[in-house]
Amino acid sequence: MALWVGFVLMHSLAGIKSTDDFFECPDVEKQFKFWKNRSLQMVFVSGLSFGFAGFYFMIPGNTEVQMLVIALIIGVSFGSMSLYACWLPAFWAFLPTVLLPTMVKLAMIYNISFGVAAFWVGIILLILWYFSTRLNEIYSLSLFRNFEKEYLVEELVQQRQAAELAKEAA
Repeated sequence: MALWVGFVLMHSLAGIKSTDDFFECPDVEKQFKFWKNRSLQMVFVSGLSFGFAGFYFMIPGNTEVQMLVIALIIGVSFGSMSLYACWLPAFWAFLPTVLLPTMVKLAMIYNISFGVAAFWVGIILLILWYFSTRLNEIYSLSLFRNFEKEYLVEELVQQRQAAELAKEAA
């Protein structure tokens, strides 16, 4: 477990470094594809690391550890919705890589209660998928309305200036 925690910590530090590099990049527009791909790779690896935890640390016979692992995986999954829903490709790269290994491990234990738990993890996957898509629509609509408002204010200022010029001319 210490190796896993170390990996997650190192990956988090790499993410911080990548973010710093992005903000220090002099020409982000020309390197957009590079930064988009790097972001997706970072999100995918992050999802795999938590998916690995859901698979590897799900120890049959140790109920406390199983509940802790499931709580961790579900918590990370719900937390990812607000973080990644603004860009759905990131969410789609993260969520399945977290939840599917946990579902597979629960189904492999061959116990009816674990089968039910795997089913509910699948339901959570679908719920998060639906709500993140809806949240993305809300984000998109909010951005669209913000740009629309800025455009209308700009247009109003131009009309007001035109009216003042026409008034002065008259």
